[in-house]
Amino acid sequence: MRQIAEHPMDGFPVRQLKFDMDKVGDHNLVWSRTCPKFSVFLNAFGLHVPYFEKYLLKSMRAAKPHIDDEGMKGDISAIIG
Repeated sequence: MRQIAEHPMDGFPVRQLKFDMDKVGDHNLVWSRTCPKFSVFLNAFGLHVPYFEKYLLKSMRAAKPHIDDEGMKGDISAIIG
């Protein structure tokens, strides 16, 4: 398998997010009264987005050399920068 070239953003410092749940107090994390499952889903989904984005970029970078369609290669280049 081919080695993936490093990207300038690979060494970008990532801040660890710290959530002080004591400051949430009486605020209800289930913010949708009409569809509580939806609000819980979006709260959880939002925590996964940064990790999925990193996976997606690495996957596209790895797949790009194996793609013959120049239009698709251009789209991938536009996405991964």
